[in-house]
Amino acid sequence: MLRRVTLPLVFTTPDSSMNVTDFIAKWRKSERTERSAAQEHFT
Repeated sequence: MLRRVTLPLVFTTPDSSMNVTDFIAKWRKSERTERSAAQEHFT
């Protein structure tokens, strides 16, 4: 069964507040895969 997930329109990062549109605009420019981006947290 699939469930719809609702994201908050505004979420807080340690240094700022960013809305979903800003978040998408920031990460859309990234050429890295999701896996590649996540790996930096584990090295």
